[in-house]
Amino acid sequence: MRTLLLFLVLCCSICISACVGSTGRTHQYALVPIDAAQHNKQADAAAAISGMILVMPVELAALLQHPGILSRPDGSTVSIARTHTWAAPLDQQLTNVLSQNLAALLHSPNIAVYPGPRYAKYNYRIEVDIQDFSMTDNVFNTKANWTISNSQTQRVVKRASFELSTDLAIPDYPHQVTAGSHAVSSLSRQIADALVGLRQTQIEEN
Repeated sequence: MRTLLLFLVLCCSICISACVGSTGRTHQYALVPIDAAQHNKQADAAAAISGMILVMPVELAALLQHPGILSRPDGSTVSIARTHTWAAPLDQQLTNVLSQNLAALLHSPNIAVYPGPRYAKYNYRIEVDIQDFSMTDNVFNTKANWTISNSQTQRVVKRASFELSTDLAIPDYPHQVTAGSHAVSSLSRQIADALVGLRQTQIEEN
C-alpha cells in the first residue's frame, strides 16, 4: 500500500511539473526591417543624402519599458505579457530597425546608430520618442514624435508626429509584432521623405 501511495505521489509530481513547464514557456519576438530588395532605388536619393546621418537611441514611454509585450484590453487597463516578450529590449530593436529602414529607403551606407564611428562628422541627427506601441480592441496603435536636427548648426530643422492604427485579423502576439514592424516601416518612410526634402531645399537655396 505504501509503495502504491509513493507511486501515485510521484505520478502527480511529474504531471504538475509538466503543466508548470508548458505554461511557463516563453515566446520571444523581434521586429523585422524593410527588405531593401523590394524597394525601387530613387534616382536622386543617394546623391541627395550624401552626408552621414546619426540615429539616436529611441525613447520609450514608461509603460513600454518592459520585456513583456504590452496590450490594452480597454482604454485604461494595461496588460504586460509574462511569457510573450521582446527578444531584445524594445528601444534597441526600434533603434536598429529604424536605422536599417533608413539605409534601405535612402540607399545610403551613411546611416549610423549612436555613438557611431568615433571620428565621423554628421549632417543630421534623428531622434524618435515612442508614446504608444500596443494593441487595443484588436487594433495595433503606434504614436511617436520625431525630430531631425542639423548637427553643424545644432538646430532643429524638422519636427513632426506619427500616428498609425492597424486592424488585426487575429489579435495574437505574432500579428501584433507584424503590425509593429509595418508601423516602424511607415515611420521610417516619413522620416526618409523629410530628409530628402530638407536636402533638396538646401540645394535649391545654395
